[in-house]
Amino acid sequence: MANQDADASEPKSLPDFFHRDVSERRAFIMSMITNSKLPSERLETTLITLKKVLSEENPVISTLFSALADSGCAFNFNKHILIENCNPNLLAYGLFDSQRNRIVLCQNMLENIPSDSVKYDIMKYLLSFQLVHAFDHCRANADFFVNPKHDMCSAIRGASLSGLCMFNINKLMSTFSGFKSYHQKCVKDKAFKSFQALYGDWSDKDIKKLLDEVFPSCYNDHSPFDRIPLTHNQAKMSYKAYQTRNRYNIEE
Repeated sequence: MANQDADASEPKSLPDFFHRDVSERRAFIMSMITNSKLPSERLETTLITLKKVLSEENPVISTLFSALADSGCAFNFNKHILIENCNPNLLAYGLFDSQRNRIVLCQNMLENIPSDSVKYDIMKYLLSFQLVHAFDHCRANADFFVNPKHDMCSAIRGASLSGLCMFNINKLMSTFSGFKSYHQKCVKDKAFKSFQALYGDWSDKDIKKLLDEVFPSCYNDHSPFDRIPLTHNQAKMSYKAYQTRNRYNIEE
């Protein structure tokens, strides 16, 4: 993750969230999760979709799982994925809880998706997106509670690397606007909305200002991939490159 260290001298014009006590910020984010016990029948369809996503070959998810394990943060499905009701004010399908190192899937949002195929696609990209957050937290000790710059940077990387903006699923728009410009515009749009879901008290102007500030370095940081996976085939090549990255290392 690009270096977005907290700056103690942040100008006072930035939103108040920068200047709140750390414990208050943590409480605000954690209030998005209700921690209520859900009956098993409500979880069944979400679990089926989750298991389907995890059982099928996905080079993006496979690369992130491998990178997490190699970074000392092996991912355990039973331990690190929680299906939970989320605060209705959180207009998102899930989030990464960095305090407990787990991905929270919002059951109250997912259960309202009428189509199984749409739910599958949302689950696939949601999981990939949140795994990028998990990797950033593991690799760079990104503190999503303390520094919103870390949140924005990881949101940019999540949108770029998860496959949400791949050309092959957005063929028409990418053809009209040009591949590179389309991808960057799509990433900015997805990152903006992801950040906005957690920072609803920020103005659009302040969110855009932060997005523009960190975008160049965060967009160009594509670790653990050897490239930004712009297509499914590129994602497959990147996964293969990750698997063979140490094959030709020469020990002294």
